[in-house]
Parts: sequence; structure tokens; C-alpha cells
Amino acid sequence: MNNFNEILKKTVFNNRRVIIPDLGAFIHDSTENTIVFSTLLKNNDTFLEQELYKNGINNPSAELATFINKVNTTTKRGKRFNIYDFGYFFSEGETLQFMPVKGMSQKIKTRKKISKKWKIAIFLITLIITTVTGLQIYRSIVSHNSVNAIMHNHQIEKRFAVAGKTAENHSSDCIYSGYGRNFHIVVGFFEKKANAEQFVFQCKNRGYAEAKIISRIGELFPVSIGSYASTGEAVKYKNEYNSKYREQAWIYATK
Repeated sequence: MNNFNEILKKTVFNNRRVIIPDLGAFIHDSTENTIVFSTLLKNNDTFLEQELYKNGINNPSAELATFINKVNTTTKRGKRFNIYDFGYFFSEGETLQFMPVKGMSQKIKTRKKISKKWKIAIFLITLIITTVTGLQIYRSIVSHNSVNAIMHNHQIEKRFAVAGKTAENHSSDCIYSGYGRNFHIVVGFFEKKANAEQFVFQCKNRGYAEAKIISRIGELFPVSIGSYASTGEAVKYKNEYNSKYREQAWIYATK
């Protein structure tokens, strides 16, 4: 947990906003050298989890959940949850607060002292995050629907030309590019590479260590959780994924 706390402090001071899911957010203003803790921003944007993973935390989701549970448990008992050389969380009524340690060079303002300007700024940030998240979900749905339409056409035609060659679709949920030699289990298609990279991170958290982005299909970035030498193996693990997460996966064969 000490390592977690050090990474949290470093992340807060090096970024404009760091959300701790279900607790609140530290908002850092480098121009005024101030940090505001607000309980208005609680939605998990996965940013902190990614920073924990980059800094050597192998299971960031579990570490973060443990931290959140300890903060809630401690403060609900009327006690302080201390972070060494940083400050402490405490409960004021039903509101979570954060107080910096004495002598800290950064000026910390708790939510109780947030000015009207800050309230407006936080509201706008929340609105922007909500809008962007909604657009990403919409684009993801559109992308998946587009891929489903492509797959349906492949199933009807049964054969299609790729780079002057013809490949036969041997499976109703298998997309071929040339003659198959490697069979990838694809679990997502994304228009933006950044979104695909974030989904790779989430897949690895689920336990798929081999998750990666493979070669593009048109304008889309496919995310694969594993590659196999035969269709039999690929179909087996694809079906396991579909059953476990109730999400659609496909087999994409490449040379």
C-alpha cells in the first residue's frame, strides 16, 4: 500500500485531474500551485489504474479497490485515513474531505472552500467527460454494427477476393484475409487507436496477457486476446469468451 500511496501522490502532482472512483477527484492547478479535492467527480475514467500499471502495480484494479475500501471503512468510523507526507481523508458529516499535512509546499483547498468559479469549472469538466464518454460509446456501437454488416456479406457471398487471391469462409463467424495461417480471437474493433489501446489494457486486466492490436481491417483497429494455429482451438476459446462475458468475439485469420 505504501508503493500505491507514493504513485498516487506523484500522479496527483503531475496531472491536472486524478479521479479516485467512488471517492472523488484531485484537481491540480499548476499555474496557481493549488490542489482541490472534490467529491463531485467519481466516475472511473481508468486513468489512475493505467498510471498504477505503468508504475509496476500488476493488478491495479484490485489495489485500487483495496485502497477505496480502506478509506471508506476508516472514515466512516470517524477516524482519519493517513497518506504519509501527503495528507489525510476524514469524514465531515456524510461528506468525505481531504486535509494536507502541515508544511506541504502545495496549497490544498478542500471541497468546503471551493469558490463559485471552481464549482462552475468542475461542472463544465463533468459535462465534457459525460459528453465524450457518450460519443465513445456511440462510435463503438456504430463500429461494431459496421463490422457485423461486413461479416454478414461475407457469409452470404462465401468467397471474396483479397489482394488478387480468393479465400473461402469456412466458418459463419470467421473473417479471412488471404489464406489463413494464424487464427486470432478478435473481441473489439475501434476507429481510434487510442481507444483500442485502452481496451487492450482492460483485456489484460481480465487475465488475457496476450491481448494486443493486430493488423488493421480497413479503417478499424482490431483487438485480439489470443492467436492459434488451428480453427478448432480458436473456435473453442472464442466460445469460452462469448459465454463468460456475453460479448461477441470473432475469428480473424491472417497469413
